[in-house]
Amino acid sequence: MLATAYESYQDRLLAYVADRVPAYHWSEVEDLAQDTWEYALAHANLAVTGTEESGLPTWLAATARTVIRRHLTPSVPEYGTDWAALAQALGPAHTWPARWHQVLASQGQAALLRLAATELADDGRASAIPAVLVA
Repeated sequence: MLATAYESYQDRLLAYVADRVPAYHWSEVEDLAQDTWEYALAHANLAVTGTEESGLPTWLAATARTVIRRHLTPSVPEYGTDWAALAQALGPAHTWPARWHQVLASQGQAALLRLAATELADDGRASAIPAVLVA
């Protein structure tokens, strides 16, 4: 399935990535697109249906956004961030408030989890706090 998707969407993916990175990253667009396919192979939820305005399947666009975000926040070492655990605890990263991304980038995963637990409790959503945050 991914081989067919690659043939069908590679050009659109390149354009999608190029539109979402700063101009000074133009030389990295092909690498980011390749990283997107590799990440999709390992992690993408192919069951998500739908197509975005860009003409990309929703799962591929979401994967590209994840790869781009990780590329643009290099101050967070890849080995120091457990993205699967964060997604499980806090939901998909694209649904997080912008300040959570900033805290993750500047202070790390532990600080993000503390902030998320505090904000969810302050908002009266204590029942929404995943057990991993209160442990």
